Amino acid sequence: EILRALAMALTASAGKLLPLDDVREAFTARSRALVAVDFVDIFLKEPRPAIEEARDLVRLLENVTGGANKRQAARWVSGVVCSLRFESEMRSGGDSPAVRLAALADLQRLVGRVSGDSDGAAIRGKLGEIGGLVEADAKLTANLAAYYIDWRNIQVQANRQSDSVQFATNIDGATSKGLEAEITLTPAHGLTFGLNGALNRAKVTDLTAEQAAISGAVKGARLASPHLQGSFFGSYNYALPGGASGFSSFQVEHVSAFPNGFPNTPGKPTVPNPLIGDSDTYTNINLQTGVHIEKLSVTFYMENVANTRAITYIHPEAFTYSRYAILRPRTFGVRLGWNL
Repeated sequence: EILRALAMALTASAGKLLPLDDVREAFTARSRALVAVDFVDIFLKEPRPAIEEARDLVRLLENVTGGANKRQAARWVSGVVCSLRFESEMRSGGDSPAVRLAALADLQRLVGRVSGDSDGAAIRGKLGEIGGLVEADAKLTANLAAYYIDWRNIQVQANRQSDSVQFATNIDGATSKGLEAEITLTPAHGLTFGLNGALNRAKVTDLTAEQAAISGAVKGARLASPHLQGSFFGSYNYALPGGASGFSSFQVEHVSAFPNGFPNTPGKPTVPNPLIGDSDTYTNINLQTGVHIEKLSVTFYMENVANTRAITYIHPEAFTYSRYAILRPRTFGVRLGWNL
């Protein structure tokens, strides 16, 4: 932090208190000191996981100037990333494979941002290689979570009788409980399949007669959430000639129907609400394939392969021009990306 403040002071004084050449030399001397063995030994004196050590050295790389100093800082980063200790910790660490892969991806993006030369490319390549090993080691991962939410004095939406405009009101209580699960399978390097899903039961559990009359809710009425939703997905990453890489992936998403509000008309607790309806239960399929060529990415995609016109939501206000939201029709396209 002190060195960064000094650099800011030097920048502010450039051309005013100091000649530009002197400022440039001061930056170079500062950078030379930052990548020297003595400073790096002190910088890494405190024990820390290898991934944190590499991340700190990348920040050091970001803060030095001059080609020779940049190359020396990159060599410090490379020394950690290419070490047996780094690979061992990433492949057998206490965190889940998903957490370790996310950490590697974050570090890879950070290196790409601060070092775009051949040294940076070599470091990113090694991180990608270790990521592939972590992925291959984790042949099968599974996560399961259960939850129970006890809402009290919960705020809900209702619609006025006169013009159906929404307003907020309160009911005494509601609960939401369910299960969430995820399974990921990596049968071969670069090939991944996954399945995730959620079961949910959310309903009104407690309200007064006055609250029922104002909101249109009844005890046991569902909240606006699907009982079942989940997806099945897969991806394959592979090498192409000339240093390029390719990928292909798919997603199959399933969502069950759910209501858009409470069953009765606000102000008329025994009269069914004519604006209430259920969305459709639907399954949506998406496909992608593409290539990465250095900083350029090209993706060809097709969304809503089956061209389903399922209703995904019904707006409860009658005057809305289009109350019914549907899946976008089958769509083909090409996406171009450039990694800065």
